[in-house]
Amino acid sequence: MDCTQPAPQAWSRELGGLEKIYRFTSRLFQDTGREHWGLYTVCTLRFHHQINIVAKLTQAWYALRVEHPSLGAIVDDYQADYPPHSFEEWTSLTFSVQTEKTPDDVIADYPLLDLPTLTYFPTTREIMLLVSHWRVDAIGSGMLVDRLLCLTTEELPKNASPGLENISPSLEDAAGAPDTTTPLITETADRVTSTFAQTARNSVGLAYKGGSSTSPSRSAYQSITLTKDETEMLVSACKCHGFSVSAAVYAALGTVIFNQVTTESHDPISDFATIMAVSMRPHLPAPYNSSAHACAAYVSSITPRMHRGNSFAKSAATVSSHFKNWHSKDFQEALREIYKRGSEALLSPKPKVPPPPSPPRPPSGVTLSSLGVINNFLKGCYKSPLDQDGAEISVSSFRFGVSMLTRQILLYVWTFNGQLQLSVNYNEAYYESSTIRGFLTSITGVLERELGTSLSSSRLPE
Repeated sequence: MDCTQPAPQAWSRELGGLEKIYRFTSRLFQDTGREHWGLYTVCTLRFHHQINIVAKLTQAWYALRVEHPSLGAIVDDYQADYPPHSFEEWTSLTFSVQTEKTPDDVIADYPLLDLPTLTYFPTTREIMLLVSHWRVDAIGSGMLVDRLLCLTTEELPKNASPGLENISPSLEDAAGAPDTTTPLITETADRVTSTFAQTARNSVGLAYKGGSSTSPSRSAYQSITLTKDETEMLVSACKCHGFSVSAAVYAALGTVIFNQVTTESHDPISDFATIMAVSMRPHLPAPYNSSAHACAAYVSSITPRMHRGNSFAKSAATVSSHFKNWHSKDFQEALREIYKRGSEALLSPKPKVPPPPSPPRPPSGVTLSSLGVINNFLKGCYKSPLDQDGAEISVSSFRFGVSMLTRQILLYVWTFNGQLQLSVNYNEAYYESSTIRGFLTSITGVLERELGTSLSSSRLPE
């Protein structure tokens, strides 16, 4: 990692290719003052009424910033600067107590962020972390919240300051991707970028409102949470068939899209593929594969494909195999070239030629991201080793998502405290809530029918 030190306790580095892509994407709608694809994590806390939770959160939030200096990085022209922050400066800029709004109110108009923010909602005892995607990924967000809550029950160090070793490098640097290309790297990058471009071009989403001139409205979400019994039955059914729950959800999503295309008389499609986020963290060398580097965007994407003529079970098994075998040494070594191409395509000056005509119907699509079992990186129960003041804090509910300002729909799946949840992020300008509700129940309906499980709690009220 090339990092300079312009002043004591201050560093600077250029963003990596993936970080540049996420940074560019986040500011697509900067004229509105809102951020696209901004990450949020919302947790409901349980704790003894005697705990001064605001004081504990404030102190823990600053300690977290010391441990993870990337939280305090400020980007200027795709250069990340890491200035020192005093306790007072950091907390005044980034911590707040909100009594007038709910988390949903804030997320609906997710603001452009120079720094991440932590908000406490005393009425509902919720905390909400907002952080730009160039700075962190979904699993990293959960790791940060987990460490934050750990710090609320620990004796915090005095006058600690971050060192260069605490700064998380870009994905390409953490992965050890070579600076120079080879014929194999070029070949791998050609294949990956071509597949991604084709998948994005041919993506099929839900029917949406408006046309090319329709401006975005509020970011919104809807979700379905299964009971513990339903989750156990679903997991057991998937195991019996030899595929994962995530693969089953992917196959159900593809089935819903196939059915929609037939119903709406689109041109027939023979297969379905969408871009799916995958964590690079398990494949990185130490220490970058640990929570010590939670504050980093260590994520990539794959495009599993299922064919219309295959059975649900065969499609899910094929997708499950893809999940297990997508990573390779060749892919990891090509990361720098892949994201260099992507970032240069977005950031390079465009020739002064008339822009191509806008398509009459802007593209849409549904992407899927599986976070797995949240408790693997956010344990949910935090107690002081000294058992002082009964200082135990637990998390009773978890929610993750992104702000959405385009026609894209992002479907998340995860399990927390033994309950599977499907959550959809979308924009109200393009979809009615009833459309999204029907979409979610269609997915669970496919799972019920194909796996022989009853998911009655997924039938949302009208």
